[in-house]
Amino acid sequence: MPQHPSLLFKALADENRLRILNLLLREELCVCQLECVLGVKQSNLSRHLTKLAQAGLIVPEKRAQFVFYRIDPALSGRYPQFDTFLRAALESVPVHQADLESLARSHKSGMLCMKIS
Repeated sequence: MPQHPSLLFKALADENRLRILNLLLREELCVCQLECVLGVKQSNLSRHLTKLAQAGLIVPEKRAQFVFYRIDPALSGRYPQFDTFLRAALESVPVHQADLESLARSHKSGMLCMKIS
């Protein structure tokens, strides 16, 4: 169901939520992975994830004891080219580049929880 545009713009008006979206544009991630990469407390992260979900930007999926988040697949139907726009807007921002590098290092070191199918 499409959300009111004000929810979308409010969700995008926070740096931590943009950091979350930047990571989720690349892959589905568990809350613990996001917490590790972003270095934020779980309670703060949950608040941001809730706002992104309420805006229709992300969807959660519970698997065993983990909750994974991904970009809502219906988003491209509601806002064509949104992901392309957001990637382009964020790609040159140093903190977003650093987050992607941190995620890559975490994957290589095996420090993040494993995906559960």
